Amino acid sequence: DRLRNEGLERLDVLVHSAGLAWDTPVQSTDWEGWERMFRVNVFGVAELTRLLLPALRAAGGTLVTINSGSGHRSAPTMSQYCSTKFALRAFTDALREEERGRVRVSSVHPGRVDTEMQVALQEGRGNTDYDGSLYVRPESVAAAVRFAVDTTEESIIEEITVRPVRG
Repeated sequence: DRLRNEGLERLDVLVHSAGLAWDTPVQSTDWEGWERMFRVNVFGVAELTRLLLPALRAAGGTLVTINSGSGHRSAPTMSQYCSTKFALRAFTDALREEERGRVRVSSVHPGRVDTEMQVALQEGRGNTDYDGSLYVRPESVAAAVRFAVDTTEESIIEEITVRPVRG
């Protein structure tokens, strides 16, 4: 209601792209870390979607979540991150079915992307020879989002995986 009162009556596209990631073995995790990661990676997406859903419906809009390959596969020391990405995939899949025919809901699952987050993860793992060319460029993720948004009105791109060519 607050968003409607501020004049947002229709929304053509919503892309959820914020996220946190860090390495922590399960035995070293704590409640605050779990809570913080879920707040940003899942709960924020769910709440913003809930608030904007009427405007997306009014436009027959498209919602895209930038998820991760970790939404399909777990990795050692990444239990918190992978758990949030599995949860985000479940949320997106459920929303897609709830809104089918009203709002198109797509998930983009990139592999490792050359971002500041990736640099920090690699540095934390002792990789002092970071080479961004080994990872997906952010432009490739943006192209996948654009593809989902630009698909013709009778179709939906439900899920896209974008992986690095090497490794």
